[in-house]
Amino acid sequence: MATNITMPKLGMTMTEGTITSWEKKEGDEIKKGETLLWVTTDKVNVEIEAPETGVLLSIKVDSGEKAAVGQIIGIIGEMGEEPYEDCEKGQPEKEDMYIGPQMDLSKKVRATPAARIAASKHCVDINRIKGTGISGRILKDDVDKYVVGLASKSGENGNAWRDVDLSEIENVSASRMTESFANVPHFYLVAKAHTGKMNEMLQTAREKMLKKGAPKATFTDVLIWMLSRVIPRHQRVNAQWLGNGRIRIFEDVNIGIAVATHKGLLVPIIKRSGNMSFDQIVTERAKLVERARNGKLMPDDMAGGTITVSNLGMYGIDMFNGIINTPQSALLAVGGIDDGMITMSLSLDHRVIDGAAGAEFLKDLKEIMENPEKLLDEYLF
Repeated sequence: MATNITMPKLGMTMTEGTITSWEKKEGDEIKKGETLLWVTTDKVNVEIEAPETGVLLSIKVDSGEKAAVGQIIGIIGEMGEEPYEDCEKGQPEKEDMYIGPQMDLSKKVRATPAARIAASKHCVDINRIKGTGISGRILKDDVDKYVVGLASKSGENGNAWRDVDLSEIENVSASRMTESFANVPHFYLVAKAHTGKMNEMLQTAREKMLKKGAPKATFTDVLIWMLSRVIPRHQRVNAQWLGNGRIRIFEDVNIGIAVATHKGLLVPIIKRSGNMSFDQIVTERAKLVERARNGKLMPDDMAGGTITVSNLGMYGIDMFNGIINTPQSALLAVGGIDDGMITMSLSLDHRVIDGAAGAEFLKDLKEIMENPEKLLDEYLF
């Protein structure tokens, strides 16, 4: 008996996901538990396993397309079995839907609903478009490229162009940053700190850890370790705005680290960093960064952050102002080291933290960065 494959709910707030890629094509034999497809949701690429052993009879949602949680995205059954669709569990495609008045109905074409909508919107004949989906199905991306091609050929003022769709990760990030900057009253505090003693501590720790086979410690690791010890003294930095005159102050320090990947910016979280030794922070940071760059982060790896650190010093940036990663209330932006000095910009939500409280925190952090021996009574290794 055929089994519907539906878009799984991979997080509490997930309402839809994007099919990143299918590992199998229609007609392929599959075994229960083997990788069937990859789904991107909320910046995370998740591996989905086959629920049953059988044959992939039908793919209903192609790579690069979105599906609502619970929607049918494919069907597994036995060889030769006729696929069926349970309409209560999804929205199966209807071949005669979304056809505009400009469409040529002289022959049937395999196209997704999104592709038909796009073709109708741009008044192009969908029969002229070559599909790149499963079995030649026309995708929305095929329509978009076709339209761009027409525009580029005609040109406008002699200038050709091309439109590029953002990745799912970039799209989510763009939406969140727009919402944050529009709704959160940002203000910024800037300070410089001497890094001589901090770098000496890093070099000593790095040598000891490499001898133990641990990952290479970085400047960001030292900064996270210091932040984890300073933040509990300034609770408003570790809080979020709830609305209606209330804020929530967190007991644990969960530090997000901004990681640039080829698909966009990701922010995995080092959880309960205040309870970690320095070498534990280094190991956890290295693990999360590797997962992020390999597309292996899980939703839980990016949940629960209370403050974010973004370091662009390695790109030759002296200083920058970051956008707060809501619902957090603070982001520390770190530039490069110039002649033993580093510039930091602290972005704050003015509803939660006022200028004086933010200045006290940054002053305390600078003091520790310039005099790390003050934390020697802390559990370092």
